[in-house]
Amino acid sequence: MLDNIKDSVKHMTDTQKMYEHMFARINANLKPKVQNSLRKIEVKWTGKPRGKYKTHRATKLQDRVKYEKQVFAGEVTVGGDKYLKLKEGGVIPEKYLDVFLYVKTG
Repeated sequence: MLDNIKDSVKHMTDTQKMYEHMFARINANLKPKVQNSLRKIEVKWTGKPRGKYKTHRATKLQDRVKYEKQVFAGEVTVGGDKYLKLKEGGVIPEKYLDVFLYVKTG
């Protein structure tokens, strides 16, 4: 609770206003009605912890292959350098494939 209040005032430039805001928030949160509401919300939002999302290397590779099939339309060799044709039009050097996929897929 205190961390949330500190986060809300950490960018304030006026120290007096910052402390006034902090104390107002703390006093408001300590009122019985507000406290009961906050507890109900906290109980509702905190539940059973979830496990980690497991992605296997094989799944990631399959996703990459599917994506490459959708984006690329083949290869072209010019002067000994390999280029990948894009279905949208244009080409990119094959050595920039990983960078292109990283930028395109996030």
